[in-house]
Amino acid sequence: MLKKITKKPFLFLSILVIFASFILAAFPQQKIQAATTNNILKQVGLYCHDLEDTVDVVGPKNAEITCSSAENDLQGALDCPDLFYTHAFPDDPHDSSITKTLWFTKEGAYKTCYNNALAQYNALAGTKCKQMRRDRDNWNECEDIQSNLYFSLGCNDHMFKDLNNGYWGYDDTKLNDCKRRLDDVGNIHIMIIVNNQVVKSPNAIKNGAVQSEEDANAAGDSEGTSSCGGGINLGWIICGITEVVQNFGEWVFQDYIQPMMENNPVSAKPGDPFYQAWQGFRFLANILLIGSLLAIVYSQTRGGGS
Repeated sequence: MLKKITKKPFLFLSILVIFASFILAAFPQQKIQAATTNNILKQVGLYCHDLEDTVDVVGPKNAEITCSSAENDLQGALDCPDLFYTHAFPDDPHDSSITKTLWFTKEGAYKTCYNNALAQYNALAGTKCKQMRRDRDNWNECEDIQSNLYFSLGCNDHMFKDLNNGYWGYDDTKLNDCKRRLDDVGNIHIMIIVNNQVVKSPNAIKNGAVQSEEDANAAGDSEGTSSCGGGINLGWIICGITEVVQNFGEWVFQDYIQPMMENNPVSAKPGDPFYQAWQGFRFLANILLIGSLLAIVYSQTRGGGS
């Protein structure tokens, strides 16, 4: 039986694929566990930009985390504000009204989210959670902080160990791993928009002041503008003449030179006169080509090639 199957490669490969799919389907818990141990806050900073929709999957393929679902998780765990905004980019050099809208992460909101995570970590690493009893109020508070850091940074959700004297305290190794995950977020440079260009922020999230998206765009736009209001002597006259000449040159280029440089293809609509003319020439060319081929074949059969 096996020899008969192996003699038919397509049938053999089909059976092998079906068998492999059943084997892989038997381990769904591995996929769920991988998704719950990711540093969601880090993935948002690295991947949630230049997106057509916030439901796009970010991060490793085995972690089905979208930007929108990550935002919900971070708002629940760290009380983060709304993290995303849209920006309309010009999408047609000939028509400024045609734009393409993409989603990006707000740098200021992301820094707020990072600061909230940092405050939670400092509370966990402080004296409040260093030594505690299960029957005290600080136990529930430290458990909540541990849960928040688990869902936002992927820190260990069993961070406390028994100190063998009726008290519990955090495990230094697990706490250091949580600090490393937080540092990974702090070192991220969020992608921002300056003068309709997507660039990396000059400041890491943990350092420096963060300007709003509106301020960044305004700063970028102001870099390309000039003013003739200043200057002394006859400088304002020269500046005005230069601007008139520049505007005139741009008008000539956009209205006369650029249209002549465009290569418009023939329309494929049957009613278009250019398409009908092209179709007629194509018909004549096919007749000439077929006639030439028939003449060559006839001449060969009559011994014209000898």
